[in-house]
Amino acid sequence: MADEALTIRRATEADEAALRSLWEEFEAETPWDIEDPETWADEWPDTLDDIRAGGVFLAEDAEGPVGVARIEKTVRGRAHVQLVHVRERARRRGVAKALLRECVAIAQAQGARHVTLEVLDANADAQVVWRRLGFRETAHLLAMPVDALTQRLTEGPSGEQHATTHVQTDDEVSVE
Repeated sequence: MADEALTIRRATEADEAALRSLWEEFEAETPWDIEDPETWADEWPDTLDDIRAGGVFLAEDAEGPVGVARIEKTVRGRAHVQLVHVRERARRRGVAKALLRECVAIAQAQGARHVTLEVLDANADAQVVWRRLGFRETAHLLAMPVDALTQRLTEGPSGEQHATTHVQTDDEVSVE
């Protein structure tokens, strides 16, 4: 691919099959173990919203689609990148950066002051890419199985408990 021409273009509703294929690859590579898997039927309406109001971009070479990026419409000065995925055969060739440039152009045109994204702890390669581009952590999502949390919340105190009470008063006679 190094010598092949790469085209980045805005996706349309007619690109549903390519978008679905790229999204399914992404979902298979980066499973999220704290919720049931999303289906394409769940994802497609959100993708349509971003085609119409945000930005969805496809990267293509002579063999067809090699990457996708999706950014939401800017809200209160922030545009959120929902998806960036590049097929294995096209990685480490600047495709993600080229897709992100298009997303950022849309965000700027809509008045964004910040661009955000989420990356799973298990996706170390993506974390490296985003940090190299200057993204920094601003929040932490914590998760726990509900059964384990329920147990922790209903358990009584464990072990011996100690407490002290301190009182400040000038009435020494009443305290002693």
